[in-house]
Amino acid sequence: QGREPEEFLLEALKQHRIVLYGEHHFYKPSWDLMKRLIRRPEFPETAGTVFLEMKTGNQDRINQFMNGEKLDRQLLLDILGGDYQYGWNDKGMYEFLIALWEVNQKLSPAKKIRVIFPDFGLSWLDIQTEDDVKRWERYTFQDRDTCMADMTEKIIRENQDSRGHLFIVGGNHACKHANGVPSLGNLLKQKFSDEEVYTVKLHTVWGDNSGNVFGKVRKGLFDFVFRMNGNKPVAFALADSPFGREPCDFELEYQGVPIAGTFEENFDAYVFLQPLEMDKVGYFLVEEMYTDSFVDEIKRRCKLSGDKYPYRGLRLEDFTKEWRINQLNGIKDEKRYPMFE
Repeated sequence: QGREPEEFLLEALKQHRIVLYGEHHFYKPSWDLMKRLIRRPEFPETAGTVFLEMKTGNQDRINQFMNGEKLDRQLLLDILGGDYQYGWNDKGMYEFLIALWEVNQKLSPAKKIRVIFPDFGLSWLDIQTEDDVKRWERYTFQDRDTCMADMTEKIIRENQDSRGHLFIVGGNHACKHANGVPSLGNLLKQKFSDEEVYTVKLHTVWGDNSGNVFGKVRKGLFDFVFRMNGNKPVAFALADSPFGREPCDFELEYQGVPIAGTFEENFDAYVFLQPLEMDKVGYFLVEEMYTDSFVDEIKRRCKLSGDKYPYRGLRLEDFTKEWRINQLNGIKDEKRYPMFE
């Protein structure tokens, strides 16, 4: 019953008001899929908004980037660099936003695609004083899923555009099943309807939100079936399928609460792109982001927030551009899951 992934996602966007694509951060094959999707001629006719799991404090800046007549790579690097204290260096997202800007250049004003950052929080570009830090700390205790759901509902209900909405978000947030801690997918299902909100899960491992890996989903059953299918990229609906009826174990916990239910209770569809054995540690912005000036900015943020150890116990004075570039270049080609080889 499977289909080619971008064809499947295009059809889902035509049939549902919101498609939540549960991604895997820093995962190049997933961002490559998203770039192919938005470059399809049918995409601007089908979707008018792309939501990303990024801080709303950078909304004005992403508007400026998307509306710019010339491609401003430095502005985009500043946006990603300001999303977290040490920067958000997902090169796939960086390339995706550039691709989306390029798509918009060929569209009429009425067809241009908006980018919305609905995640709560200030940009570190706007945190300049101790009072700003206190405001930032207050934000960190808020429920991110509720904030994203509220912002998303507001944008969609106020929007006169009849096209669909694509929300690219971490896989945990996309699940529909509420097990004590409502996720973005569950909250949007309540705000709209189960039919209007379509959630898609990208294949990954059985692990936790801290990056620990405990094994393969369903003890390798899913991977075995994909291998028997020639490891071809595929997307398929979960309802009433053997995959859908399996207990959902891709994540050990979500915000401290075990995810419960079956796969079809949590997600509407599933996407497989490549064997886990092929996955690399990450697809990072390295030399593009870590300049002398940005390292100085990171140190300013650390001093302002009282953080003396910016990376795994490394002293602030030892955090240099050369160290960070060498550290990232040294791991970027490593296997993400060497235990499966």
